[in-house]
Amino acid sequence: MNNVLNIFLATIIIFFSSNILAEGFNDNYFQLGFESSDSSVLEKDLYGQIASVERQADGVTKLKIADKITDIRGSISLGQNLSLIGSYATETGKWTDGCACTNFWEKNWDGKSTITSLGIGKNFDINANNLGGMTLSYTQLTTSLSAAKIKSDLTSFRVVTKSKWDDISQQKDFSIFSMGIRTISNFDIELGAKYIRLAGNGVHGNEFEVEAVKKFSKNLALGAKFASQENGNKAGFFFRTSF
Repeated sequence: MNNVLNIFLATIIIFFSSNILAEGFNDNYFQLGFESSDSSVLEKDLYGQIASVERQADGVTKLKIADKITDIRGSISLGQNLSLIGSYATETGKWTDGCACTNFWEKNWDGKSTITSLGIGKNFDINANNLGGMTLSYTQLTTSLSAAKIKSDLTSFRVVTKSKWDDISQQKDFSIFSMGIRTISNFDIELGAKYIRLAGNGVHGNEFEVEAVKKFSKNLALGAKFASQENGNKAGFFFRTSF
């Protein structure tokens, strides 16, 4: 996780290496991102399985390894600050839990999940202002609402016996709501912050996310983001191409 934070900070520094005149927001884009997270969409399912072990063995511990996330996003402007948005993400993670004792409760877990979403984004213009000597050339209030689906597989094997302990496959539908603010500064850097709410069939959560995007040409940008979640944090970077 610390390595990802270092990448995030380094990316922010790179953003200030050039200055291109801001042209406003472009909500026609394709985006590819890579993230690391110390929590997981499979967290509650994993906790449930560990709880069943805790009733049978003392001294149960859990070592959590950061999940790796590949995130693909896209947006098409419909005009009037309205856009069609969609995403596809894959998440993989590995964990160990249990106690290495004669009852063989120590287990290795492999988690895999895919999340797809489709929704609508609506933004509202806010008058430009000045903040600490930096002119905010263009600012918007952002909102979005999406329908999402997660498909997940969680498999575990006993460390000592190598035998399979459990195999969980499931599918859940939920919604994603977000509200925030974004601005383009006189460095042609897009800064944003938003609150994200996940709610639905067995999926609940709150996130607060900040991101920075630097345009290096009219159609190419590099971004970094950090999100605080209820059970941990995630951070990463992404490439964006506009059209």
